[in-house]
Amino acid sequence: MHDTNGPGIRELCPGLMTGCIWQLKELLSRKPHALAVLDALPPRIWKEGYRGQILYYPMEPYGVLPTDMLERLTQEILSLVKAGQQVALFSREDCGRISCVAACVLFELGIQEPVAFLKKNYSTAVPEARSQAFAIQTYCLRHGAKTGWHPAQMTRHVQIRDLDAFQSDPDVIDAFWQIHDSLGEKARFLLRPSGMLPSVRVMVEAPSEQLCAMCLELFMGVLQEKGHFVQLLD
Repeated sequence: MHDTNGPGIRELCPGLMTGCIWQLKELLSRKPHALAVLDALPPRIWKEGYRGQILYYPMEPYGVLPTDMLERLTQEILSLVKAGQQVALFSREDCGRISCVAACVLFELGIQEPVAFLKKNYSTAVPEARSQAFAIQTYCLRHGAKTGWHPAQMTRHVQIRDLDAFQSDPDVIDAFWQIHDSLGEKARFLLRPSGMLPSVRVMVEAPSEQLCAMCLELFMGVLQEKGHFVQLLD
């Protein structure tokens, strides 16, 4: 029976396991072929006899990898797992970072609801940040539509309290680029401030209506949290 209240050693599926700093010795005793390190790895691993491969992809606490790096790490792990090797995802304490990478790998391995799978088999607390949930959902939606491109488009016209404050807010800028970069080259995320009113049109073009709606929900949530949102127009 798994303790699903916190991170630790879990075998999520054949070839993919997880571990944190508190179980490092036990994790290394299982002799994984590769460690995917998501923050920092203590040097004592060498004294424990580890001589396998290290995939080093550092992430901020409660953070996510850039889209291209998440793609790269997922594919590296997949190639190792499919070759019959054991990969351990390692983060010192933060199970959210592990869940973000694990969900993408599990999706590629055929698990259609990876977040639900991780909540049941790893930790009920994941994902730990909205950005992590967004990264997982975006990855799954994009890769679930590999066989074809079926563009959808959604637009919201939003009245803003102060357009200058909106345009200079670093959190709004960060949210815009997070969504923009997550969508990849084939999709679009645009902001069009009005020249007449304190308002902005937010437009998303993506492979599915679900992904469009998710992008708008994330961005609108930031506007509301920062006090920029007044009302929807049109």
